[in-house]
Amino acid sequence: MKWVTDITGRFLRRPHYLPDELDAECEYIISSFLKDRHGRIEFPIRTDDLTVLIERDVADLDIYADLLEEGNETEGETEFFKNEKPSVKISKALSEDPRMENRFRTTLTHEYGHVKFHGFLFSVEEAPSLFETKSAAQSKKCKRENIVGARSVDWMEWQAGFACGALLMPGSAFNSEIQGFREEKRIASGLISESSEDGHGLIVRVSRAFQVSRDAARVRLLQRNVLSAAAALVWKYFSRKRNSVTRRNSAIILFRLEKGECDGSEGGQAFSLDGNNDKTGTALAFSSVWSETDGRATILCSRHFTLTYRWS
Repeated sequence: MKWVTDITGRFLRRPHYLPDELDAECEYIISSFLKDRHGRIEFPIRTDDLTVLIERDVADLDIYADLLEEGNETEGETEFFKNEKPSVKISKALSEDPRMENRFRTTLTHEYGHVKFHGFLFSVEEAPSLFETKSAAQSKKCKRENIVGARSVDWMEWQAGFACGALLMPGSAFNSEIQGFREEKRIASGLISESSEDGHGLIVRVSRAFQVSRDAARVRLLQRNVLSAAAALVWKYFSRKRNSVTRRNSAIILFRLEKGECDGSEGGQAFSLDGNNDKTGTALAFSSVWSETDGRATILCSRHFTLTYRWS
């Protein structure tokens, strides 16, 4: 983890985690908790265990909260207090409906991501300016669209969303399921197309193994570069040194958001990028930003359009 400037203005600086760092921390949290509670680690994690985990680290957990006045799509809320443990509320629409159990589980772990990775920020030296009075609280209201795959423009939501998947589908067990699937299907290493029969089969396998929705399984597989969406490209642009641009069957575009230079080829035609030139080419239209890794934005795409890369 490193500290970076918080451009949202919530804090002077905020924590920046690499995906591997979040993965490792979340696996440690859930593994040590299950060992202490049951003496063993088994998946899928019981829903009751998730509530006990959260209750351990918060001042209050209300899983029958009426959040309608917060908006129809608000499913969870974490309230932060200066120098106190946070409080978490989960919509009763999820906890009271057995058909919503997977959404209930992802909302619980999303809010726990806020508790674990953001709660301490409200007790550090920079945080007091956020509070008008000693008893004032800051809340993070989480809508369904941000529970699993939030845009990286909101770093708090993205980190909590990533933690949600990493807690329910911890790295070691997650990778074991993927490896088992590859061996059964005799699939070599490399990206698996999301729209293929194998891609669908892997999503179903992961969702069943960890008791998560297929959407949550899909997002986790995309985030960890196991799946690729169909008919797209992977372009990697690295700054301050020369690298080749590679293409694969994926719906991820990676590029650095800073001045740099790059060599590569497109359609058989070589090109160069530097601090004084733009490059225009055919790519795929942005649909959502779901990840941010050490200065690189990861962008999901959907349809063809003309993209201009500007280095300035």
